[in-house]
Amino acid sequence: MYLYESETERAVLTVLASLPGVRCIQEQRTVRYVLGGAQRSYTFDVIVEWSDGFREAIAIRQTISALHADDTLEVIEAICTQHGALLADDYRTVTYETLDPVAVLNGRLILRCGRDHDHAG
Repeated sequence: MYLYESETERAVLTVLASLPGVRCIQEQRTVRYVLGGAQRSYTFDVIVEWSDGFREAIAIRQTISALHADDTLEVIEAICTQHGALLADDYRTVTYETLDPVAVLNGRLILRCGRDHDHAG
């Protein structure tokens, strides 16, 4: 069971949890960084570790316009520059608009099948 704050986060977590190559998913990971000379903190919505050890830090926003309306891209760039591969090997953003709706539906079905236990011994 994963914790999410929006439908978009739930959809992303559903897709990730259904993929066989995912080793670990961490939600709400906070990191410190410096921007404009001030110490700040930012919470990534998801950090996913793949079975080959590759880690992605993902910031999730509802829409592309919402992503560009705040300083998320500038913050992620600063964190990537300051932390590099210590936190993640890749930094990315996902919006509900960029999610593949078929992948979300398939993820739901895969997870539902995983909960179906064959009790026929």
